[in-house]
Amino acid sequence: MTTIHDIPPEILAASFEVGIYTWGIGYLRPLSDVCQAWRDTIEHTPRLWGIISFTRSRSAAALLRQLAKAKNAPLALTIEPLSITRSASKSSIRKDKEEVLKALLGRVGGWVSADVGTDLLAKCRWEDMANLEKLIIRRGGPQNQDPGPFFTSEYECKNLKLHSFSTTGGVPSRWVTPFLKYSPSIRYFSLHTGNKSQTYHTYWHSKLHDIRDTWTYLALVPNAYTIELTDLAHTAPAHISSPPPILFRSLRTLRLQEVRYAPAVLTPLVVPNLQTLSLEHTRREREAWSWRYANSDMDADSDHRQHQLLLAPVFTQWSAPGSVPEHLHTLELKDCLRSGDVPFLVRWLERLPHLVRLVIQDDQVGAAKEGHDADPDANLYRALSSPRMMTSQKDLNGNLPMGWLCPELMILHLDTDNALDDVVSIASARGGKVVQLLKPPSSMPSRLRRIETRLCPMAGPEDVQLLRSLVDHISCVCTNCGLMLESLSPGQ
Repeated sequence: MTTIHDIPPEILAASFEVGIYTWGIGYLRPLSDVCQAWRDTIEHTPRLWGIISFTRSRSAAALLRQLAKAKNAPLALTIEPLSITRSASKSSIRKDKEEVLKALLGRVGGWVSADVGTDLLAKCRWEDMANLEKLIIRRGGPQNQDPGPFFTSEYECKNLKLHSFSTTGGVPSRWVTPFLKYSPSIRYFSLHTGNKSQTYHTYWHSKLHDIRDTWTYLALVPNAYTIELTDLAHTAPAHISSPPPILFRSLRTLRLQEVRYAPAVLTPLVVPNLQTLSLEHTRREREAWSWRYANSDMDADSDHRQHQLLLAPVFTQWSAPGSVPEHLHTLELKDCLRSGDVPFLVRWLERLPHLVRLVIQDDQVGAAKEGHDADPDANLYRALSSPRMMTSQKDLNGNLPMGWLCPELMILHLDTDNALDDVVSIASARGGKVVQLLKPPSSMPSRLRRIETRLCPMAGPEDVQLLRSLVDHISCVCTNCGLMLESLSPGQ
């Protein structure tokens, strides 16, 4: 019988490594008492001790002991900027901290992962970081802090190993741009101007961010697989020329959260192989911003600014030949639409044959259904519940074939101020029942497997039972019911 004592040391070390990244180096202390084999694995695997978290709460002596145990192993560092810039109450402790920093800087060539501030990087040279694979950089000094000699003009070191680059806390562009310029192998790029330690809503605390900097950064990471933009309070793009198209052949995942003027960021992007798109809280009303950006460009050219909040131009641009992300399988839209966007969204969905998961959390979808009766494409629920003329698939004779929107859709999340009938009609059409038509489509859509929507305010037990007979799983998005659909009774 196999026991924990039979686990190979290399497997143990890998699992311990995950634990250290999650809970810190203290995670190893109780593991050393399990058995002698585990103790030996811990003591004789230097790379475990090379995962170093430098915080104000850790003593310099403990950090130096850990660094000694790491020997010549690669180092994965997390160093709080405040650990360096703020001295402790006793000067002797400050000197001890400086001794640790000196030891770490002496081994900068062994850094493979670093989460550090610009104040520490200013003490290094980029050309010495040839083994760095992952970098999270935070602003550890004033907004106008200059990199100084970190990037030397006479030696432009291209780091071919750096594949993951993130910024947080509003790092100045004079730091970010050279990193991206000298790192052509970046696969993951994250831009975040807020503070990860803040648990409250950070949008109001963001500094204005020049949208031209964002365009520049994106143009410098054409080989990225994943791009995440978070908490960017962009300046208004009015009177600023949009950049030329930016092609991402390898981009698979694109996430924008709390990004002001997101449409202006998205429109230039060409992402033919995108698989996951997530837009969250990118719609911001004038009233919500007025106190924060009074007398700024927020008040200039209001009509033009309102137009730039619409996602319709993005859906139109991404519907052009060569720009359609035909491989998109997951689409998340949360509080980012306006009612005028919905018809353009529907027509764009027509071009996404492989979409499997659709998540929409936005009351503007319900508003579009009520307010645009003249445009049949304004009703997303009807578009999903019945075949339609496929305007994007005109044949040689100019005929429009019948087809289904998102024929491979299996998971649908709707929190859109929708009626129960809207959900039932979609489930009935895609839950396995055959729709009788004079001219049936060439193929039926995949069976819808899961529906997540707001049920408890409008659904009784009979409605829940009907939905269960049509799809495999139903969930209520309401926090009040706790997803306990079995307890629903009429009127609840």
